[in-house]
Amino acid sequence: MFDIQGSCHCGNIQAEIRLTRSPGSYAPRACDCGFCLKHAASYLSDPNGAARIHARNPSQVGRYRQGSNTAEFLFCKDCGVLAGVTYRSQGRTFAAINSRIVEETRFGTEVAVSPQKLSAGEKTKRWEEVWFPDVSIPEL
Repeated sequence: MFDIQGSCHCGNIQAEIRLTRSPGSYAPRACDCGFCLKHAASYLSDPNGAARIHARNPSQVGRYRQGSNTAEFLFCKDCGVLAGVTYRSQGRTFAAINSRIVEETRFGTEVAVSPQKLSAGEKTKRWEEVWFPDVSIPEL
C-alpha cells in the first residue's frame, strides 16, 4: 500500500489517500468537460484503495453539481481549489481526487476522458467501478 496526502492551496480541504500500487502506475483522468477544463482537473482513484476527505473549516467547503447533476464537486471557498468529486449511492460514497492537490508525488501520464458522452446510468456504473469506494468524509 502507498499512502499519500493532498490538500487545497490554503490547506482547508485535505485528502488522505491509500493506493494499492505505486503512484507512478496511475494515469490520472483529465475530464474534457468545460467545468473540469476550467479547473485543469485530473482525477485519481483506485477501486481497491481508500480515501478520506476532511476540512479544517467545513463551512468553507463549496459543493457544485453540473452536467447530469449526479456527482458533487468539492472545492475550497477560501482558495478556490477543486479538491475532488463524490457520488453517493445506496448508502455508499464514491470519490475521485483531483491529482493536482497531491504535491511531491509523480503519477503516470494523464489520459483524456469524455464522461459527457456517457448516459447518466453509464457514468454511475463507471464511477462505482473505478472510483475510491466507501470514502470517509466525516464533517462534510
